[in-house]
Amino acid sequence: MIHSKTGILLCAAASLLLCGCSTVIDSHTKKAPLAAAWQSGNDSRTAEILKDGLNGASGSGDELMWLLENGLFEFNRGGFDHSLSLFDRAYRMMREYDERPALSVRDASAEVGSALLNPNVLPYKGYTRDRILVPFYQALAYLGKHDETSFHVEVQRIREAQSAASARHAREIEAEQKQLTEECREARSAVSASRIRSNPNYRAATGAMYAKARKAYGNYLNPAAVFLSAVAYLRRGDRENALVDFKRLYEALPNEPFLQRCYATLLRETGRPIPDPLRNVKPLTADPGRGMVYVIFANGRGAAFRQVRINLIVTGIAFPVCEYYSAPFRGLEISGGGERAVTFQLADLDAILSQEHTDLLPLRIARIVVSYAVKEAASATAVALAWNADPLAGILTLAGTSLYKQLFNTADTRNWELLPKEFLFAGIPMPEDRTVRIVPLLTAGRPGNAFRVVFSPGCTAGILYLSAPGGGAVRYQKFEF
Repeated sequence: MIHSKTGILLCAAASLLLCGCSTVIDSHTKKAPLAAAWQSGNDSRTAEILKDGLNGASGSGDELMWLLENGLFEFNRGGFDHSLSLFDRAYRMMREYDERPALSVRDASAEVGSALLNPNVLPYKGYTRDRILVPFYQALAYLGKHDETSFHVEVQRIREAQSAASARHAREIEAEQKQLTEECREARSAVSASRIRSNPNYRAATGAMYAKARKAYGNYLNPAAVFLSAVAYLRRGDRENALVDFKRLYEALPNEPFLQRCYATLLRETGRPIPDPLRNVKPLTADPGRGMVYVIFANGRGAAFRQVRINLIVTGIAFPVCEYYSAPFRGLEISGGGERAVTFQLADLDAILSQEHTDLLPLRIARIVVSYAVKEAASATAVALAWNADPLAGILTLAGTSLYKQLFNTADTRNWELLPKEFLFAGIPMPEDRTVRIVPLLTAGRPGNAFRVVFSPGCTAGILYLSAPGGGAVRYQKFEF
């Protein structure tokens, strides 16, 4: 098998240079101009990069990633129709990936390349996190179009994705293990995965990521998605199912006063006993489904993957670890109608991604080791055959295979990078004058520039989605019920 692969080594490399995937320059590096434009609030430049990225990725393994990035950008600037179209394409693509067999005709050519080259030649299939957040943003986009019926349809998709999260992730690990077993038949490596994981450089590179993963919520729960589900149940007058959601939120974040109030309110309304820790908690003063303004603050830039290289016997291996960015704001203060609240962290998206990635990383490291072994063996065989025919050819082959190994020693850093670092949350009763005052709270401890959001006359409930990927102005989307 090694001899047959030696013959296609350079041909595969040449063809993959043209395939549109992140095979030579890793995805995170390629996206640096996009992240800079996005965080600085340069919409025209961001749109230009995103359009070029999606056009260039059409039909390639990177298409899903660019659909997600474009969909979120369009949502943030109020292009709800375009956002829904992009997210719908992404949703269908993820369903296709989830429903197809582990090895399909579409993936077959890439499966060979994955061992010869790197995981970038396989399609980006998205994380479990992505499957929950796509309908989350679609639900809000439908509210932006004043289509509450479609909002409820998307919230049902959120519930399905959330309830299937653990099972879906288990299938992903099983598929990774199966692929590893197949690839282990192709080569035997002198370097073990355990040796990589015990390497001091590996431990140093992954320490913060494993610590962050421990702060996730268990079962791949996204509390922001659960809260939106609870609001949808409340809108439909279904207190019983809303109570189930609030119970999950209270169990995930038992010390948050606002969630305590919401849960205690629903317990009282449904005639349930109040747990001792909540006996003195005051209920909400407004109907939680029809009299509140909820604020969702998408704060900062979410975790990306950066490439780490560890040198081995000859070339070395490259793998992705999470890279985190500081939040530009501590939160928001919201007020109106004599009520005041400060946002709290409802969902740590950095922790959610870290948990999923650290669960998959040991298997992916093992696969990278197999890939390393195949490339080294194929290179050695090619050089020996060429040298036996002509020493000069042997030298040229050695130079060529060495260059190839360096070019394609690239970690798979593909990720939905325009997501926020965290979702912060707050709620107050809808003021009689329909005016909510927002004060950004800077990390230095002082307040930023305040602004007001005015809801339409007669509006009794709403959601404010605010975002600040960088330290500039906070923009918002207003959703009225």
